[in-house]
Amino acid sequence: MSAEVLNTELVPIGTDKLQVVRRTGQVWVPLAPACETLGIDHNGQRQRLNQQPWAQTCVIHVSEGNLRRQQFCLRSDRVAMWLATSDTSRLAND
Repeated sequence: MSAEVLNTELVPIGTDKLQVVRRTGQVWVPLAPACETLGIDHNGQRQRLNQQPWAQTCVIHVSEGNLRRQQFCLRSDRVAMWLATSDTSRLAND
């Protein structure tokens, strides 16, 4: 049985856009693009989130144009907590 492949969409956040995936009535934020925007390593953040009891994460198969890939995602209502507990000295200065 093949995994369901979902499309990403861009949601406006102020003057920027955040990539999201909608699945089972929830909105999920793919971690890699969010970390790239912040200038931090997504593998380290994935490890950190896997250790947090408040983090709700999953792996979703997404389609981005002609590419299909697995994305580690954080439930959108947990993004604020992730950012609040991040070490700001590691964020990009842009």
